[in-house]
Amino acid sequence: MASVATTDLYDLQPAEKLIAKHEVLSYLYHCTFGGAQLIIDEGVFCPTLTNASPLLLKAIDFKSSDRVLDVF
Repeated sequence: MASVATTDLYDLQPAEKLIAKHEVLSYLYHCTFGGAQLIIDEGVFCPTLTNASPLLLKAIDFKSSDRVLDVF
């Protein structure tokens, strides 16, 4: 059985573009997301770089005084 390279199965370009956006940020990175002020450490992915993060944020019901730990 012949093996198939990963690049033959998946289009890696979207992921590569996202990683490139992540790599050019300066850390500690400050941003606003969903009304929250975030400080992003180096090595932690920033939620403002994807379209999925706002969708996930809408599924969470938290108040402005709540603290949230994202272990994704």
